[in-house]
Amino acid sequence: MKTLIGMVTYGNAKYTKLALDSIKEYDKFIVIGKFGDNDTVELVKNYPHIYHTKNKGFPASLNDIFDYFLSSDYDNLVLMGNDVIAYPSAIQQLETLSSEYDWVSARQISVKDLIWINPSLKSSFGENYSYKFDGSSPWEFFHPDNNSAEPEAAQLTDCQNLNLYTRKAILSVGYNDVNFWPNGYFGDNDYVYRAMLAGVKSCTSKHSFYFHFWSRTIYEAERKRANNVYFERNKKYYISKWGGLPGQEKFNKPFGDGMFSIGEKTFYKWDYDFNREMEGYFLSYWSNK
Repeated sequence: MKTLIGMVTYGNAKYTKLALDSIKEYDKFIVIGKFGDNDTVELVKNYPHIYHTKNKGFPASLNDIFDYFLSSDYDNLVLMGNDVIAYPSAIQQLETLSSEYDWVSARQISVKDLIWINPSLKSSFGENYSYKFDGSSPWEFFHPDNNSAEPEAAQLTDCQNLNLYTRKAILSVGYNDVNFWPNGYFGDNDYVYRAMLAGVKSCTSKHSFYFHFWSRTIYEAERKRANNVYFERNKKYYISKWGGLPGQEKFNKPFGDGMFSIGEKTFYKWDYDFNREMEGYFLSYWSNK
């Protein structure tokens, strides 16, 4: 069984290094999403990677990973955030469960969870839980107590932080919708809902954990105010696409299987999920809004 780790970065090379150090034994493909991020370019120079010269956004970057994976001979793709650390055996457990499930999620221990468990660990973090890079390894306080691959009740969760897809899952659900530009707010909800409609068999690996530094791109590389604007815009788009907020969807086909318009173009049938032909138009439209 061959597994590829796919990762999108947008600055924060120090966090990316910690993430990569936790998965040294796996093949990796990196998408560098921030133009001028020379630190990450240097960090991943020995790995297969793509360097974007403009901000194509998170969903399009994930699609680049999908294309690389689908053109390869890997059996599984694990999407991993660049601000997470995989605990020992976490990915092995995902792989084991992929023999029965096509979407396997790990479980999160966030910096907030860690500090709640042991308040003294807060000394390693600063404003907005930013890690101080002081030589400490506070995430090591948490020790997963079981290395067995045991599924919990089937559920579609966690698209990107540490989540395994089989080839069948990606071919069933398709590409990520780049209209959730640029940071992918609600794009994960979109992908989960589409996977549910496609009948993808899924589970959460009960003993597979990752540590999450918690939204470092938002708080350290991007302006939070701008992200609030993107959040509201993407929410509006999600509602138009599915007829309601996550958990309140009314449509079982995008836009109720009717017409919809983006910019000057009107679409009569939604087939973008399985091709990237209109991606450039969508990205140009949203980036100029």
